[in-house]
Amino acid sequence: MHVVVSAFEPFGGRPSNRSLAAATLLAGKRGVPTWAVLPVRFARLTEAVDRVIATKPDFWLMLGESWSASALCLETTAVNLISARIPDNDGAQPRRQRVEQGPPRRKTAIGINALVRAIDQSGVPVERSENAGRFACNAAYYLALARLGARRVLFVHVPADADRLADAPLLEGLRQIIRSRRR
Repeated sequence: MHVVVSAFEPFGGRPSNRSLAAATLLAGKRGVPTWAVLPVRFARLTEAVDRVIATKPDFWLMLGESWSASALCLETTAVNLISARIPDNDGAQPRRQRVEQGPPRRKTAIGINALVRAIDQSGVPVERSENAGRFACNAAYYLALARLGARRVLFVHVPADADRLADAPLLEGLRQIIRSRRR
């Protein structure tokens, strides 16, 4: 099974992005999937998503960071709306703009509730979320769901602050998601 894990480049003037750090740590483990870095640049996001799709993944685990998260947040839904509260890395700050032509929302068909239960039982903090935001994470998720299909894509927000969820449990939760898709 070809699994791709993606994460976002740093943005907002910060030197790091926790999703990228998590993907890098995950990539260093045996049997771990291919990974890709997505831009926090709306003008380049569609092309970057299409590059990942061109690798023909059987499963794409998308990672982004959230300052409000204190657990792994498994996202059920992406909306067809960009409403950036801060500029992207090119200085663009779209407001009330559609991601692309399409329905108002797209949902994953991956069994989120079962994943949440399994991860929670292992002691890793996890929650279901229906709000992937309105920034680059949401836009990339919407594009990936449209192009790859609802059964093959999942977006997870990781806590931006490592004090809220240390690396070891974070990686264990992500590995559980990947293992569940390989079964």
